[in-house]
Amino acid sequence: MGRIAGTRAEYALRDRALAAFPLAADSLKGEIEKQRMIPLVLARDGAVQEMLRSPSTANEAALDEKLRAIARDAGSSILYIINPEGVAVAASNAGEPTSFVGSDYRFRHYFTEAMADGAAMQYALGTVSARPGLYLSSRVDGPEGPLGVVVVKVELDRVELRWLESGFVVFTTDERGVVLATSVPQWRFGALSPLSAKEKQTARDRLQLPGVTFEPVPLPAAATTWSPQLLRVDQPVSLRFRRISAKQFRAGACRCSSPPTPRSPRRS
Repeated sequence: MGRIAGTRAEYALRDRALAAFPLAADSLKGEIEKQRMIPLVLARDGAVQEMLRSPSTANEAALDEKLRAIARDAGSSILYIINPEGVAVAASNAGEPTSFVGSDYRFRHYFTEAMADGAAMQYALGTVSARPGLYLSSRVDGPEGPLGVVVVKVELDRVELRWLESGFVVFTTDERGVVLATSVPQWRFGALSPLSAKEKQTARDRLQLPGVTFEPVPLPAAATTWSPQLLRVDQPVSLRFRRISAKQFRAGACRCSSPPTPRSPRRS
C-alpha cells in the first residue's frame, strides 16, 4: 500500500508540474515580449534620434522625463539611451544617485551586439546596482548609419515571485547550464553540472562575471539531463524534480516537501 500511495503521489506531482510549467514559462515569455517592444519602438522615436544627432541639455531633460514615464508605466527597471561611443546620454533614472547618464557601456555585449546586428539580449548583473536583470537593446538608425542604442533593463523579481508562489522551484539556464532567473536566489549563477575551465571562462566572458566560480546547484546528476522524468532525492528535504524543455528558455520545475520517514521511504 505504501508503494502504491507513493506512486500515486508521484503521478499527482508530475501532473501538477506539467500543469504549472506552461504558466511559469508564459509569465516569463510575456514579460520579455512586453519589454522587448519598448526599445524597438523608441529606436524609431523622433526625440531619441534628435538627442543622438544633436545632444543638448534641453533635449536630454525632456527625453529623461519621457523615459521615466515610459519605464514607470511599463514596469521597466531602467530605460536608457547610449550614443555610438558607448556613453549613456539619457536615462529614466537621470538625476538620481545611481543615474546611468555619463556611464560608459562600450564593454557590454548588449551594446556592441546591438550596434553590429540591430538588437541584442544579455542577462547580467548591473554595474551600478549589482542586481541581476535581462538587458534588451535595439539600435537607433539614421540616414548616415547607426546613431546609438536604446536599452531596457528588466529585473524579473515579479516573475520569480510568481514562480515561488506556485510551490515549485523554476529556473532558466543559458546554453552551458548556468542558472539565470530562478525562484531560488542562491542557485543563481550556479551550474547544473560541473563546468570545465574553458566553459567557466566562456561563461564569465558572456555573463561578464569575472569572480564567479559557477558551483554546481544541489541537484542529482540524473536531473541535469533534459529528458522528461520525475526524480526524488533524499537530502535535508525530499526533492521531487520534473524536467521539461521550453522553446525560448531551458527550464525545469521541482518541488520540495517534508523528508520521508524511515518507515515509508516512498511517501510524499
